[in-house]
Amino acid sequence: MRLTDLDTSNGPDLHVWITDQRSGGDCDGCFGSWGIYDDGNYVRLGALKGNQGNQSYEIPDDANLAGMRSVVIWCDRFNVAFGTADIT
Repeated sequence: MRLTDLDTSNGPDLHVWITDQRSGGDCDGCFGSWGIYDDGNYVRLGALKGNQGNQSYEIPDDANLAGMRSVVIWCDRFNVAFGTADIT
């Protein structure tokens, strides 16, 4: 999985996930909720390599990608997303 032109805030304990939740913190009945991304299915791709630039992450061979909608920069310490993007 490739992130291009990433520009996000620094933060503690940031990781990259693929998730079945919609990008932008939007979910049915909870618009703007940045804590929803661990509520459904997700695949952990590893620690964020840096907060700017292009980065590549390996998707595990056993990952089930059915229904995955977005990529999330997830803060494990505070259980909140720092940013999201649609999978394209």
